[in-house]
Amino acid sequence: MMRYHELVIEGPRGWGAGFVHGFLEGRGSRLEVLDAEEEGFEVESLRERIRELLVPAAEILHLVVPQPLVADIRRAVTSSASRGRAMTIRIEHAVTGIRFRFEFSVYSRQHATRLRRRLEQLPPGARLSQGTSFTETRDPGAGGLELYAPVHQYELRGEGEVEGDLEAVLPIYRFCRDEELVQVSCAELIAAGRKTPGVRRGRK
Repeated sequence: MMRYHELVIEGPRGWGAGFVHGFLEGRGSRLEVLDAEEEGFEVESLRERIRELLVPAAEILHLVVPQPLVADIRRAVTSSASRGRAMTIRIEHAVTGIRFRFEFSVYSRQHATRLRRRLEQLPPGARLSQGTSFTETRDPGAGGLELYAPVHQYELRGEGEVEGDLEAVLPIYRFCRDEELVQVSCAELIAAGRKTPGVRRGRK
């Protein structure tokens, strides 16, 4: 199982992510480095948001980095100064996993079956929280599948949390974010030595 680190890097706005990825490509790396904010993770603190407002030329990146690439990222940050664009690693944490909450209501059996199968048949390393539930309601005499019908012939409600290893949970999180009828929280990094931020509910 691949291990990951979260690296919080401060540097010039619009520079850091491209420079880091270019540096890694130049070394022939095939491992993926994630931009946590682009993936929809809840990582940016209030202090960071305030700093970026006060210093518009600065940008704070949260990169989720496979452990074998951590040393290369440090070299990239160091070498950036020689290009006149100094960057600094502010924080580094070992990441032990990720988690996110979901909820949905669907009125199509076919859609419901697909969602439930995807969320219940999780890959090794991912799991549902103990409070996760899926509730089916059937009423053959109801009005039909229309979204705004007062009563539906069929409904599946689901809500809960998926958590586990990053590589196992991330595809499920991406799947849920792409589903129009699934509401998801911003995913949280579970990181050693890092206080978990509060959940912010939303689509993206």
